Amino acid sequence: MTPLVYRLKDLQEHPEGIGVNVSLDRVFLSWALGGTEADPAASSAQLTGRLLFQGGNVLLQAELSGALACTCQRCLEPAAVSVQCRLHMVYVPQGSLIPDEAFVDPDDVDYGHHDRHEVDLSDIVREQLILSIPIQVLCHTDCRGLCPRCGIDRNVSSCTCKMDVFDSPFSVLRNLKL
Repeated sequence: MTPLVYRLKDLQEHPEGIGVNVSLDRVFLSWALGGTEADPAASSAQLTGRLLFQGGNVLLQAELSGALACTCQRCLEPAAVSVQCRLHMVYVPQGSLIPDEAFVDPDDVDYGHHDRHEVDLSDIVREQLILSIPIQVLCHTDCRGLCPRCGIDRNVSSCTCKMDVFDSPFSVLRNLKL
C-alpha cells in the first residue's frame, strides 16, 4: 500500500480522523510530473492534513506545499515554482451519486470515489501538482531572456547585436489611412 492509499477500515477505527503527513518521494513525483517541464529529481512536495470517515464518505482536508524545479522559458535558467494549495475533497463510494445537499458551495469542494475498501489520494495530488505549473514559467518576472541573434543571456550581460525589423506581410497596413 502506497503512502497516499488509506484503508477505510483504519479510518473507521478513528472517529476523530487520521492525520496525513506525507513527503512525496521521487518515484511519485516522477509519475505525477511526467509529461511536464518540471524536474522531479530536483522538486519536492508535502501533503499535510486530515482524513475523516463519515457515513460511508471520506473527507480530506489538507494542504499541498512544495517547490517544483522547472526551466525559465526565456533564459533557460532554473526556475522554482512554488506549490501552495488547499485540498477539500469528499470521496463517496464507487457507483454512488453525490448527494444534492452536499452542493452548498460547489466551488469549495471536489468529489471523487473510493472502492469501499481503500481511498487513493494520488490522482488529486497529481492534478494539483500539474495545475501549480504556470503556463509561462519564468525565473523572475522581469527576465530579459536570450538574445535571438547571438544567444547571450541578457540578464547577465548585454550584446551588440542589431535587431533587424521583421517585415511581415501585414506591414503595408501601417500606411493605410482611414
